Amino acid sequence: MNASALILGIILGIAIASAYYASQIETLHKQLQEANTTIDNLKTRLSIISNNYAKLRDEYTKLEARYKSTLQELTEAKKAYNKLYTNYTRLLQEYEKEEQMLKATADDAQRFHDLLLEIQDETLYRTVDGIRLDPDKLSKYIDWWTPEVRQATIEAIESTSLLPKNALTKIFDWVTHHIKYSYDSPLLVVEEKNGDFTTFWAADYWRKASETIRDGHGDCEDMAILVAAMVKAYAAMKGEKGNPLYEPMLILLYGPRGGHAFTALPAGRDKIIILDPAARIITGKVLPIWHQVEPEPIDYAIDTYLQAWRENGITYTEGAVIAKLHGHYYLFKAKNIDELKEVLRTLTEKYYQEG
Repeated sequence: MNASALILGIILGIAIASAYYASQIETLHKQLQEANTTIDNLKTRLSIISNNYAKLRDEYTKLEARYKSTLQELTEAKKAYNKLYTNYTRLLQEYEKEEQMLKATADDAQRFHDLLLEIQDETLYRTVDGIRLDPDKLSKYIDWWTPEVRQATIEAIESTSLLPKNALTKIFDWVTHHIKYSYDSPLLVVEEKNGDFTTFWAADYWRKASETIRDGHGDCEDMAILVAAMVKAYAAMKGEKGNPLYEPMLILLYGPRGGHAFTALPAGRDKIIILDPAARIITGKVLPIWHQVEPEPIDYAIDTYLQAWRENGITYTEGAVIAKLHGHYYLFKAKNIDELKEVLRTLTEKYYQEG
């Protein structure tokens, strides 16, 4: 009884266990199928992703190649741009230089044309225009545009000194060092009137600035005209022909012992700069080993200038000023030194009022 019951129990247990394991196996089988399905889905997705990756990699490779090509083109474009910019800058500088030269040439051509219209019959003898004071024709004597004057001005400006000197000081120094003072000798002049020629001896001759440079000597008015021409040449080189500072005035002085001429520049209202290489006198600083041209008030400048002459026993009591207004030179006479100062004040006011 006990053995039968035991066997029955064993059989029943085996049946129950078999049923349980069969159920577990079936569950695992289902899970395995689901896993296989999931794996298949993942494989499909992996395949899609792999294909997309391959496409993206191809696109990346193409983009990378295009980027390198574009970068190379950009580098070449930058080089080409820099080369073009360099050429443009050079051409612009050349153009501006040529434009300046063309303008200067046109100005010179106009002045030469005007000069040719003014020149009369100058053959073997110098013309009477060089003897008799004619303020309106002074412009042809201040021939700043000539090669001689321009070259002298360049030499003066480019000269070096141990102590600093401004351009006007250098022009003054150039004239004092290169032009010797000489009195005019009597000059035979041929004058033509209505087809008839007459001759006479003139005691004084006003040289053109270029003539004074070629001759290497001249008297006070020759040096004054030369200084005026070099100042105007410097203004043209500097591009400041409209600056009233570079519009020279010629001052004439008269006294018991004769006359004298020198150059003055309008340096502002009631201020002038005196440049007198013949007498070695300037306005400004004058030290034992150094001097510098600078503006001074008219009263002080003229009084100091005349005092230097009085210390040498020479007195001037009257004078005149030759100045350019509205394109023409005019002679302004003064019966005494006070009138001369007033003329200079009026002219400086006029210059800087118009400027």
